[in-house]
This record gives sequence, structure tokens and C-alpha cells, in this order.
Amino acid sequence: MKNILLPIISAIIAVALLGACKTNEANYRAAYEQAKDKNTDTGDSLSTQGLRDFNRPKAMVIGGDTLMVRTERVVVSKDAGVAEAALKKYCVVVAQFRQIFNARSMCQRLIDGGYPGAFVVNNREGQYYVVASATDSSSEAAAMIRDITADKSVVLREPYPYVLRPGQLVR
Repeated sequence: MKNILLPIISAIIAVALLGACKTNEANYRAAYEQAKDKNTDTGDSLSTQGLRDFNRPKAMVIGGDTLMVRTERVVVSKDAGVAEAALKKYCVVVAQFRQIFNARSMCQRLIDGGYPGAFVVNNREGQYYVVASATDSSSEAAAMIRDITADKSVVLREPYPYVLRPGQLVR
């Protein structure tokens, strides 16, 4: 008799415990309120906002000039028409694309528009940056940013232009 009662009582206890774990409207409401509190002005969660901010250029004072700077490991794209030596300490970026075709097209428009030093670099994530000019001097980079911002033939969107510092060249 004891052998039969033990499995039956165990089954009744298990069913009672499983029934107590059901989600209810109060649980959903609490989770919703918690997620709503974590949203920002843009509708992103705090973690998404942190990732978005990580990819934005930061203001840095370099050599007496305040520049919007982002540091990332990049390489000159294949078929860019320039040698790896064109990559300098300060690269003035005017656009970013996911497709190489679009980046090359923008680069060619820059070259035709009077920026002969323009070329394309890319990172490991497959993003292509159009560089209008590269230099080893922060003051030259600041001057290039002022010039390209004043040039109405170049269409710029926020946060461009900014200085990209190739991670392999930063020491």
C-alpha cells in the first residue's frame, strides 16, 4: 500500500507546484513597467543606446584642436586605387556605407569634386568609410573638416565629417 501511495502523492504535489508557476496579468504588467522605465528618449533600451553611443565620434582635444574623433582598426579597401601607405594618423571621414559600390561611387564624386586624396577604408564588420583626406597632423585634419563642411557640393549627414584614427596607427 505504501508503494502505491508514494507515487500518487508525489504526482499531486508536482501538479500543485506546476500550477503555482503560471504567469498572470500582474507578472506581465510588472515586466512591461520595468521595460518601459528602461527606455530612452529615442525609444531604445539603455543597452541599445550604449551601443549606439559607442559608435559615435567623441570630442577630443588633439594638438590644441578640438576634433570629433573615432578610433577603429581599418584597412584600405581592395581596388581602392591607393596603397596602404595612404592611411595616415588622422583620416577625415565624410560617409559610411554597407555596400562597397556606394562607397566607391561617393569616393569618385569626391575625387571629381576636387578631393584627389579621397579613398575608401573598411573595418572587420564590413562597413566602408569614405575618407576625403588623410594626414599626420591634427591641425591639417581640423582645417580639412572646416573646408569640407563649408563646401556645398559635398552633402554631409550627421555625424559627418569626423576624424577616424586607424587603431593600428594610434600609439
